[in-house]
Amino acid sequence: MWRQVLSQSPRTAKQAKTPGFQAAVGEFDKMLSRGMSLSGRERNCAFLNLGGTLRRRSGSSTGGNRDVAGGGKGKIFANVSATSGFDFSDDARGVAPVDWDFDGDLDLWLVNRSGPQVRFLRNDSSIGSEQANNWVQFRLEGNGTTTNRDAIGARIEVIVREADAHSPNPKSEIPNLKLIKTLRAGEGYLSQHSKWLHVGLGSADQIEHVTVRWPGGDVEQFNAAVNHRYRLVQGAGQAKLWRPPPEPVKLVASVPKQQDSETNAAVFLADPLPLPIVQWQTFGGEAVTLQDDGPVLVNLWASWCVPCVAELTAFSRHHRELDEMGLRIVALSVDGLGDHRGTPANAQELVKRLKLPFDTGMADRRLVEALDRLFDKIFQIHESLPVPTSVLLTADRRIVAIYKGTVSVDRLLEDLQYLDADPPQRRERLTPFAGRWITPPRLLPLSSLIITFLDGEDLDYPLAYADLAIAEKTAMAGNGHTDWDVKLPANLATLAQTLAAAGRLKEAEQMCRRAIAFEPKNAEANFALGEVMLLRNRITHASRQFQVTLRLHPAHVGANYRMGWLFMRRGRVDRAVNYFRNALRADPTHQLS
Repeated sequence: MWRQVLSQSPRTAKQAKTPGFQAAVGEFDKMLSRGMSLSGRERNCAFLNLGGTLRRRSGSSTGGNRDVAGGGKGKIFANVSATSGFDFSDDARGVAPVDWDFDGDLDLWLVNRSGPQVRFLRNDSSIGSEQANNWVQFRLEGNGTTTNRDAIGARIEVIVREADAHSPNPKSEIPNLKLIKTLRAGEGYLSQHSKWLHVGLGSADQIEHVTVRWPGGDVEQFNAAVNHRYRLVQGAGQAKLWRPPPEPVKLVASVPKQQDSETNAAVFLADPLPLPIVQWQTFGGEAVTLQDDGPVLVNLWASWCVPCVAELTAFSRHHRELDEMGLRIVALSVDGLGDHRGTPANAQELVKRLKLPFDTGMADRRLVEALDRLFDKIFQIHESLPVPTSVLLTADRRIVAIYKGTVSVDRLLEDLQYLDADPPQRRERLTPFAGRWITPPRLLPLSSLIITFLDGEDLDYPLAYADLAIAEKTAMAGNGHTDWDVKLPANLATLAQTLAAAGRLKEAEQMCRRAIAFEPKNAEANFALGEVMLLRNRITHASRQFQVTLRLHPAHVGANYRMGWLFMRRGRVDRAVNYFRNALRADPTHQLS
């Protein structure tokens, strides 16, 4: 699948802006947000080289050439992932071979993106094997003048001879075989191998000589014997035998247990996000709206949920302690919202039986959907809200902590201490270990939440976030602070278009004018205002805005089409044709033009 993605990747910045590619990227992001992954527990693979050869075959069905297995040796590689023990369900990224235990074969260190982040695989393939597996290892050292000290770029050629097992004469030998190795600074993806060069000799039991071609151009020969380690120093002319430490490396095999998924999660936010509308209904049917009123824990529960009952009981038992900290609890039942295991009557009966001393009621569907969207934005993955779920709100209704699953009273009391903390302190709270941060906390632009809520039927939330983003941007400009919400004008224009399509023209006009006030040269905001003026039958004002749009962006398809349409209404066909042609030059597929 990843190969197909890469094959369709744009080669230029212009291609990356095409509607087709943008739509594909959007679908790709949606796939990831649903919990799918490019490397989701696929097992590692190992392939054994069988010594087959590739030969070029021409005249294929596609008219080109292709490589096929040939040479009379059948397949080229065999999948030995399971038999070799490589098939761990790790997200492995780097591999480095090294003779870690000094037994003459190469062991492997693996580095994974997921846990365990480092894994060591000891090579025991020679144990109990009747086949000879001879070897020789070299550590090169340059002279520091014509060659770097690490001898990076040097090449060694090992000339070996071995007995011919098929000859009736036991002393018969096969012709010389040249084995070549090059010392590189890195090998493979994100990997740096040991500077020891390992040469596998198989059944060969004699080394004729070793030739080193140093990067500076010098060529030097050394003598060596099989199954030994040598230091080769440039200019020395003689290999120096190297012996490993006398104490053997003691390694104990382990079987790491794959960590089970956690059912509970407590997340403290470095950047509290506003929840502008919090509404619910009492069991008597009265609508209630949460006002700015100290810290509030909004808890979602269900009558059929056993952990929910235990959590509510704990809240009730420690209510006085929580109340002394100024915390108000609002426990809202989700019975009847998309689940048939409980009803509002069941919820009300449970509240009476538990004698809960804090606010209770039925959750508003809009509130549940709003939390669902916010969680998708925060965690970048789409999952249905579990029960219980709780959010800790500050006095101005900003979410400072999210609790998926049950939350202990001790955790609540600890988090309450951080309500007035600054972003760096809140980030330390959310991090499970201490450390030093290189960059300041990344704050989420509020205008991005406008887009998050736009694809729903309820436009009150995006309007509320627009008001908050406008107020924040205005305050930042007044205080001389750096403005990080640079997309607010464009997002306000998008909101205006949605409001206009819903018939809310007055609010749409307000959003357009606020966007233009922040960024007068924003072509989309000016065009959106022209569309709103057109819907309000203010033709002259609409024409003026379309002309402003074209001065800012002469190839704007919508503005060219609208100007052509307006001239058609006036009977000015010649002027209209020019605008329609401009629109078609920018977008040949624009059917209205």
